[in-house]
Amino acid sequence: MIGKLSSFVERAWQQHHATRFLAENYERRRDAALKIEREFPNGDNAARRIVLLLERDELYGRAFFLEHLGAIAVRGIPSDLREDDIAIVFGYSSLLRHAAALRRSGMRNVLFLEAGYLRSVLLDNSGSVFDQSICFFVDDLGFHFDATVPNRVEEILNSVDYAPHPDELRRAAALRRRIVDTSLTKYNDQSVSFQLPPTSRKRVLVVEQSRRDWAVLKSGGTPKSFRAMLEAAMDENPDCEILVKVHPDSIGGKRGGTRKSYYGQLQDGPRLTVIRDKVNPYSLLNQVEKVYVFSSMLGFEAAMMGKEVHVFGMPCYSGWGVTQDRETCVRRTMRRTLDEVVHAIYFSYQRYKNLEGMWCEAEQAVDILLALREQYRSGTHS
Repeated sequence: MIGKLSSFVERAWQQHHATRFLAENYERRRDAALKIEREFPNGDNAARRIVLLLERDELYGRAFFLEHLGAIAVRGIPSDLREDDIAIVFGYSSLLRHAAALRRSGMRNVLFLEAGYLRSVLLDNSGSVFDQSICFFVDDLGFHFDATVPNRVEEILNSVDYAPHPDELRRAAALRRRIVDTSLTKYNDQSVSFQLPPTSRKRVLVVEQSRRDWAVLKSGGTPKSFRAMLEAAMDENPDCEILVKVHPDSIGGKRGGTRKSYYGQLQDGPRLTVIRDKVNPYSLLNQVEKVYVFSSMLGFEAAMMGKEVHVFGMPCYSGWGVTQDRETCVRRTMRRTLDEVVHAIYFSYQRYKNLEGMWCEAEQAVDILLALREQYRSGTHS
């Protein structure tokens, strides 16, 4: 009991510092546009150190992206800080652990990194080219999934000055169509040929996420939230078959496996079909009419396909008018078209590195991933 209380107090103290740090950082950075390519030009910059703040030692394919920022990685906060030193925070758990030290250090240059929507072929820490993450959310305000505070993509979409030129919107639309047509997603080793049995009924998809994922928690998600989402899907679509997609982490035994997952213990019923296969999201989306998500990226992929998307959390793509939202983020006041949101996320926000470690455009990242996926499927990598 004492151990649990101590852990609770420690986590509350960490959350206090994280909240204060993000607020202070926002006040410093809110009016300063992030120019990542200028901050990290291609090539070496030995004078600048990256303070790499991790919850665990594993870097997975993220090491590739870091190594090509043209900086030296220093683990831990050095005592001899220099003005241009930069802290990179991977994941909210890392922020919790290090927020107090960051505040004490006075570090003013902090980047929050998370794998982007076009990450890689694999997530297996293999060190192979198929595991190299070439796409990241790079944010100087916070994490893209944290709806409790502003982040850079929200600032972009909420700005009256953000008005993409028609040519930019055509570019966004072309990229969106290509991603959908090629079924390109975050990880790209899943089957794209998954086919459900024929039915005369329409189908609705309900998407599980990994238990206690920060993308869920920072949108206010609980097990009750996922029960309410499933109940809403069933109640609002009485004549439809309800498909429930169990998260791959649950299937793989992570975070308690299916026993502790939100939907892992569900069984098939007269109207309910539980999908435990590891499948490409688009192979499912092609077979459904509507999608119910909490804060999953899959909701945005569905929106890019033109599906009706019901969102029960507050991911970065909700609140702009392209999804049907059950929650409201009072900071998000602008209304945007689908391709304005696509442009903001894929062109203004995400950052890409090619296989030589050079900055590249979204279209080039798509080319790279498609070529790698084909190589992986053909088995020529073995």
